[in-house]
Amino acid sequence: MTHRPYTPPSWQSKPLADGRVTLLVVPLKVPAGSYVEQGRIWAMTDGCAYGDAALPYAPGDLIWCRESWWQAGDLLYMWRSPDTMPKDIARTWLRCTGVKVRRVQTISEDEVRRVGLEPNDGTVLRGKFNPWDANPWCAFTTVEKISKEDV
Repeated sequence: MTHRPYTPPSWQSKPLADGRVTLLVVPLKVPAGSYVEQGRIWAMTDGCAYGDAALPYAPGDLIWCRESWWQAGDLLYMWRSPDTMPKDIARTWLRCTGVKVRRVQTISEDEVRRVGLEPNDGTVLRGKFNPWDANPWCAFTTVEKISKEDV
């Protein structure tokens, strides 16, 4: 079991905190010499194929959601970037239950809801990705919200 961070986009923060998000769609960079088949990325190494070569999460991983946070300084409190947030103060924790690799344009209306958007906002989700690659490979990561005590 590995602890991994996730920085949600601003539109996903509230649905995550409310426990409405059961799917994370994370864009991937498929390494050169790799290929996607049967929902997995396969990398060729020494003539052998190894699956899940570039996935950010694996089933069983515990994911802590980073957010902007206050830090006390000498005389004042300051907002800090989510990228610098220590995991011990994270409020939202998720457990990865599965990962499939697919193109983002294959997302269904039900999956759009599970990401935290309304179905008619599916085009918004698709528009959040790199404009130079209109249909990137993504890790469709199924998650369940857990309490911090379960960590």
